[in-house]
Amino acid sequence: VLASLLIVLIIFSLLRKKRALLPKPSISQSPNTPISNIDTIQAAHQRLANAGRLLKEGNPRIFYDELFKALQAWLSARYGVQPVQMNDKDVNAMLLQRGATPIRIQALLSVLHTCEQSVYGGQVHADQMEHTWQTAMQVIAALEREVR
Repeated sequence: VLASLLIVLIIFSLLRKKRALLPKPSISQSPNTPISNIDTIQAAHQRLANAGRLLKEGNPRIFYDELFKALQAWLSARYGVQPVQMNDKDVNAMLLQRGATPIRIQALLSVLHTCEQSVYGGQVHADQMEHTWQTAMQVIAALEREVR
């Protein structure tokens, strides 16, 4: 019994030393970490384009999910807002500080709310898909022109 306990302790200590010697992956080594901010903005625009294709397919749940993720990706890439910080208060304050007009901010938040209601609340707005899409594109274009 004592010998088996000694063997387990030796194996445990060897594994622990081996783990300590292994290089720890840095954030930049992660395959999901974008190479640059330009790449993340391009990825966000690709998601927006994909949402446009999904609009034509007519599946509201998938469309709103993709549009919601695209807007989150765009906010994150363009303004450094993490999804955890994407509540009305923080997005409003950040965009106001950067010079966005309250009407544009409200329009963006309205699109985000519509997407959230459709994806998480089960309130599918199939009749509003085109309007939501157009509003999202107009708000993004205006914010990219106006906001630093």
